[in-house]
Amino acid sequence: MGSMTSCWACETELRPEWKFCVHCGVPVETEAAATPRVRAASPLALFGWIFAGIGLALAIALVVIFLASQ
Repeated sequence: MGSMTSCWACETELRPEWKFCVHCGVPVETEAAATPRVRAASPLALFGWIFAGIGLALAIALVVIFLASQ
């Protein structure tokens, strides 16, 4: 059995005979045809970044309001 590689999009372990990833469906690229790719962020990760940004903005606003009231 050949060496196993990972899907560039979802990092699922791939078998050499597969033409498509069984998890996300993207075409499996051979080493000769492989091009550098950027992994897409999951929607859950994007929501996490959005909520983290909102939390940071609220914390900064509270500090500014506190300092302005002094």
